[in-house]
Amino acid sequence: MNENISNNLMYDKFKNQYVHTFFTVSDSGLSLNMLQNFIFVPVDIFLDKLHNNGIESELDAWLTFLGCDEPEHIIKLIDDYPYFKPLYEDLYSMCLNTERMINMFSKELQILDRNTVKYMIDELQDELNETKDQLNDTKDQLNAANTTIAALQAEIDRLKNS
Repeated sequence: MNENISNNLMYDKFKNQYVHTFFTVSDSGLSLNMLQNFIFVPVDIFLDKLHNNGIESELDAWLTFLGCDEPEHIIKLIDDYPYFKPLYEDLYSMCLNTERMINMFSKELQILDRNTVKYMIDELQDELNETKDQLNDTKDQLNAANTTIAALQAEIDRLKNS
């Protein structure tokens, strides 16, 4: 929780900047084109900017589509960028078709359940393998002890007979 608080305070220093791009850099100064580049968009800062300045660019349009559910902004977005209208129509029809939505979520839940079961089986298999290894170690120790006992018994028998 403290980390989230400090991250929020960090973003508060950049109230006019809502897109933060991070790149991985080595401590030696070596520059490589890595796949681990990150873009953070604090939606609350973007929405504050949206409320004050409106949609000023295509990036703003996409962020409005993804992060804003206020009707006046949606209407303005569709007026200024008409290619968002079919996207909203698809979302609207999906929401109206409750059966389709339930089926979609049911399929996702089935996949999650299947993955959870697979994960649990893998975990149990790991535990079983570990237990088998411990059992084999114990058997080896028992066999070594039996060998020692047999050798001592043979020595006792030899001493009794002498």
